[in-house]
Amino acid sequence: MLDFIAENFEASTAQAAVIDDKLWGIPAEVALYMLIYNKKLFAEAGIAEPPTDWPSLMNAAANIAKRDSLGRVKVAGYAFGPSVANAAHPFRTLLFSKGTSILTDDLMGTHLTEPAAVEDLEGLEGLEGLEGLAELFRDGLTSASHQIRDFPAGRIGMITGANWMKQLMRERLGNKLDETVGVAPIPGGPDWKTYQ
Repeated sequence: MLDFIAENFEASTAQAAVIDDKLWGIPAEVALYMLIYNKKLFAEAGIAEPPTDWPSLMNAAANIAKRDSLGRVKVAGYAFGPSVANAAHPFRTLLFSKGTSILTDDLMGTHLTEPAAVEDLEGLEGLEGLEGLAELFRDGLTSASHQIRDFPAGRIGMITGANWMKQLMRERLGNKLDETVGVAPIPGGPDWKTYQ
């Protein structure tokens, strides 16, 4: 069990269950992050499978995104927001898949200025850290006005969200949930991990 926790939880998360240098429980949370995608928008764009790495996510987002004559994003290939957490959680999950934590082991600093966080996540071929997320905005594949809670409206191709979002989807989509919403592993390559 100790090995399982060491391999699957960020050190700072596991530390929450440690008292007097002894682990007293599993620092469990039921919010497991996955890629959530719109099956209908994927079909319209001719995309057969959800992306498994960052280049294929960018390609899917480019094929799904639609802009009006003024260049405003009408359909986002991928969306964040409305809170900072909606961008931080996908980034943290991708970083965790690479084997890197946001926080240093002593919890006195971060890894946010290191190349793995900023430029590329080594070991996840073609996956860029903060630069990769910013690229979605630079390429017009998303906008601040597209937020994850708007996914059921059919104007967003992909989001990274937690399992608790199923209730929101069910409330808004009703009996169209299964034909509209697809769930897949986070596109972090073969060694992806969900953030716990």
